[in-house]
Amino acid sequence: MCFWPIGTAQSKAGEYCADNRCTLRADGGVVRTMPRLELFPFATTTGSGKWVKALYVAETHEIAARYTEWEIIGRPEIRDVDPRARSFTPWKVVPHAELMRISEPPPEMQPQLEAPPGIDGLESFLLRVFLRRYSNVLR
Repeated sequence: MCFWPIGTAQSKAGEYCADNRCTLRADGGVVRTMPRLELFPFATTTGSGKWVKALYVAETHEIAARYTEWEIIGRPEIRDVDPRARSFTPWKVVPHAELMRISEPPPEMQPQLEAPPGIDGLESFLLRVFLRRYSNVLR
């Protein structure tokens, strides 16, 4: 729990508790909220002593665990974390209807082309009339 004693420096109204999961009201009560992340931009030193801005933001305890020399260089990026939200997964999440559609055989495209109809007498006559000079095979 994150209750502060009333009258201390930490008990200002509207201020977040230490674990960022609740807010103090003006009357001293505590309002529970969603957990939040405070991600800070920071700079760290290289092996030669040069300060370099990090390419990502992180919480202070994560920065301290990874780097010996570091410095916060900006305001935090505050993200509310919704515990009901689905987190990242490297696998594709497919709904049931999509799975059913995938398991069905694909529809036949132009089934008439699988077994074309034969050439009837009229078509044969028209071929002989119009293509007689191009082909000696049809005679």
